[in-house]
Amino acid sequence: MYSSSVIKRLILIHVLAIQPLLINSDLSLNTTNAYLNHKCLVNQGKYKPGSKYEDRLKRTLKMFYSGSYKGYDGIGDSTFSAIIQCRGDSYGPKCHDCFATALSALSRRCPWYKGRIIWYDQCLLAISSFNSIGKIDYDNNFCMSNAKKVEGNVISFMIAWNTLIDDLTKSATSGDNYTLYSVGEKRYKGDMLYGMVQCTKGLSPKACQECVLFISLHFQDCLNDRRGGRAVGCSCTIQLLLISSELSLNTTNAYVNHKCLVSQGKYKPGSKYEELLNTTIGILYVDSRDNKGFTLFGGSTLSALLQCRGDS
Repeated sequence: MYSSSVIKRLILIHVLAIQPLLINSDLSLNTTNAYLNHKCLVNQGKYKPGSKYEDRLKRTLKMFYSGSYKGYDGIGDSTFSAIIQCRGDSYGPKCHDCFATALSALSRRCPWYKGRIIWYDQCLLAISSFNSIGKIDYDNNFCMSNAKKVEGNVISFMIAWNTLIDDLTKSATSGDNYTLYSVGEKRYKGDMLYGMVQCTKGLSPKACQECVLFISLHFQDCLNDRRGGRAVGCSCTIQLLLISSELSLNTTNAYVNHKCLVSQGKYKPGSKYEELLNTTIGILYVDSRDNKGFTLFGGSTLSALLQCRGDS
């Protein structure tokens, strides 16, 4: 039997499947601190330079700057609130750097606005003219999804990812030392489905569960048949990624290692060895563009090998 929250999500599948995507963009594996979105809350008005609001804002952001290493900070009263929330695996210097980046960008994008929000891959910075601490924000959210669709039975896939999100939500909100953050994986037809759930600190476990259910229902049209996606808000975020068993998680061309073969000595500039080396590298360069994935050149005095990964 599936949980009631899974069933609630699945009710909307057929209705929402015919609606267009809100945002159609590739989902990364989140190895960088990419800018995601921002919003100037125009309805909250602007503050004036030298005002009490500006003074309160500056003092709060200064406090955040020194305290952002913790991964979360929040302060609020009836006329002001601010939150810095970093992703659960982005703490210490990562969180601090993300906050500095977000603060600089938000000041440029929404100058003088009392209410403003900016999302980066590793952090959220939200400022408001009323107290939003511990409350679910139902209005300020967005969705991003992978352009690739899931092959086969969409209903089966939806059951799998809803079950994973339910499990992660329970993990994030269970026990006395609940973290409001959880990551996990689940097998799906030989592939691996990865997921993340995070709620903003200050929410109760019950409010976190309600927020996750709301955002997954609200953006089901964005997520229901895609190989990856994330629904992002001020109060909670969910993320899903389906990785084929045939592919590596290493989707970037990261440097791995190198070795200088000192025992073979050095060549001199202008030597025959350099001339042969340059010619060989030219051959490898041409061959590398022909999608061969492999080129070998060798003789009695020089050999060179170009080998690309099987899926590259």
